[in-house]
Amino acid sequence: MQNLAIYKLYFNNYLLYKQLIQVKQFAQYLIYNYIGSIFIPLIFYQTVSHILYTAVCMNLLDVNYFAILMAALSSFMLGGIWYSKAFFKNAWLESSGLTELDLQSANPKLIFGGSFFLVFIAALMLSLFLGKEASVGESIGAGFVIGFFWISSSLGLSYIFEQRPLKLFLINGGYHVLQFSLMGLILGIWP
Repeated sequence: MQNLAIYKLYFNNYLLYKQLIQVKQFAQYLIYNYIGSIFIPLIFYQTVSHILYTAVCMNLLDVNYFAILMAALSSFMLGGIWYSKAFFKNAWLESSGLTELDLQSANPKLIFGGSFFLVFIAALMLSLFLGKEASVGESIGAGFVIGFFWISSSLGLSYIFEQRPLKLFLINGGYHVLQFSLMGLILGIWP
């Protein structure tokens, strides 16, 4: 009698799983064939439909966490190089109004721990945005577009109102363009 109850439970779970698959396939069908064709010009049809499908149907179990970790680490290492003395440290310090003493008195656990947490979240969201089927070129392109048009333009808006120097905007904006392009490359290699 107990075996019959277990088989019934398995059968009910199978039916539920089958219904969820049908809902996912129906959502995919709607997005690719109707929503995309009604509202989106033909040139952008496949790209936007893919993004819509990914946003609706992908979840946190479908992502490659190793690739996300590598993308986060690469972004973290890029920041170490970008803001080093060999590149833009002195110009960044001058433009932001900080000194070496300010950097030495800061809490490194908070700065590096918080930075890594935030860049990991950014890599995770980029991975969800790209989906599993994005090519390397699409991933790099999406990373570049996000870094240049979303992040840098938002920084620029704030910098204009805060009356910060153009040099600081170019340093920080350039970093974010490279950061998201590099993360896109890594997430494109390991989807």
